Amino acid sequence: MKSLSEYKIKAKTFNKVVDMLSGYPIFEYDKENAKQYFVDFKNEFNSFLKYFLFKTKDNFDFSNLDTKLSSLKIKELSGFQAILFGLGGYYDIDAHEIKVAYPIEKTIYHELFHAFSSFKINNNIYGSGFSYHTKGINFGYMFDEGYTDHLTFRYFNNPVYYGKEANIAQKVEHVIGREEMEKMYSKNNLVSLLKHLSTFSSYDETVKFIMLMERLSVHKTITYEELGILNDISNYLVDLYVNYLSTLYKDGFINKDEIIDRLDEFRKNFSLYMFENELETLYYEKSSDYVDITYKLTLRHFMNIVDKGE
Repeated sequence: MKSLSEYKIKAKTFNKVVDMLSGYPIFEYDKENAKQYFVDFKNEFNSFLKYFLFKTKDNFDFSNLDTKLSSLKIKELSGFQAILFGLGGYYDIDAHEIKVAYPIEKTIYHELFHAFSSFKINNNIYGSGFSYHTKGINFGYMFDEGYTDHLTFRYFNNPVYYGKEANIAQKVEHVIGREEMEKMYSKNNLVSLLKHLSTFSSYDETVKFIMLMERLSVHKTITYEELGILNDISNYLVDLYVNYLSTLYKDGFINKDEIIDRLDEFRKNFSLYMFENELETLYYEKSSDYVDITYKLTLRHFMNIVDKGE
């Protein structure tokens, strides 16, 4: 990756992010009412909430679930708000409140993931899932949105709105493992995720990778500058994955046939969610950037890495 200055990331900002990650996530929403689950919602909200808890109960262990559940508010987003701001829903951590527009089933599960993975370290630092927020700094916001979208697609077959981000988060999951990454998400354990990725990269590069995702817009089209950033991120992810597989191979956990299968699978899904339509994907996959990046996913390149002991 390029240096911080080339990406116009201030070293001071980078250091603030590292300091921010040293806090321990908690959730203490001061609400005196006891565990009156499913009381204050419309019946339709209750059914979605119950279905969410049923679908996630085996694979997610959300921190302070009782507190979050007993104090959660869900309300309807007005049609005016939905149209004016282009929102299908949002989660307000200060009020611990979800607002959703119709059709509810298209957005509520995404917001419920945010609500149940939310945390506060103090009055200045808060977040959800894999994101931390403080005054002037959002770290992991787009990565968290991407992985949350990926989860709502996996568990509830919801549309993927954060396509580029979901694509990136899915590739990180290849290195972390699905079970472990879902556990980290539910426990707000971004620190462990970064530490694990740093085993196959460097810590600075890993933090920089997460920071770069904030430079990708949510617009359907990708600018030339964004494409360059996306290619830098893609190179990081491919190098990360190859280094991860190389470690498994050298330690005897997988053989050459398994390497071939895993490299092929990673390459096959490389552009999944990345672009708005199939034509954009096909156009990108014919570009020199794509060819250069995915060459690293060939067995020939992989064995060169192994032989060099990198």
